[in-house]
Amino acid sequence: MVKIFFIFILTFFGTVLTAQTQNGCDDTTAFIVFGGPEDLPVFNEKTPDTELLSFLAENVEYPKTAIEDKVEGKVFIQFWIDTLGFTHEHKVVKGVREDLDNEALRVARLIKFDKPAKNRGKPIEYCYKLLISFTLDKKVSQTHKSKEQDILKKKNKVKNK
Repeated sequence: MVKIFFIFILTFFGTVLTAQTQNGCDDTTAFIVFGGPEDLPVFNEKTPDTELLSFLAENVEYPKTAIEDKVEGKVFIQFWIDTLGFTHEHKVVKGVREDLDNEALRVARLIKFDKPAKNRGKPIEYCYKLLISFTLDKKVSQTHKSKEQDILKKKNKVKNK
């Protein structure tokens, strides 16, 4: 009787752990039981620590509507990294506004890791959570306004001629 009970418990927890790790990133139970991956995914082998931040800085384009409305915030994106380093199943976990959320998703879909996560030397799928922070610099806001004013001036000159 004890053996059957033990097998039932192991089977139950095994399915719970599988469900948590495959359906979402809330796999803390799996990490407690099995431990996390031995090697985390690497975005760029040459400079792993700063390269992802540089990639985000180069590719994120602050939406014009958000600049005009002076909207700032942090968008939390979650996605899976497969055994080849490609990302899939991107979703916004916590967003700010549709235009900022869509921009964060667009950039997250561009990401490809050089090395996937590994456990016992074998590549594994890994759920990755990414924070993309949208902050308006006063200079950016002023530059955007001055560009708009220049465009309006040019349009007015063309109309007046």
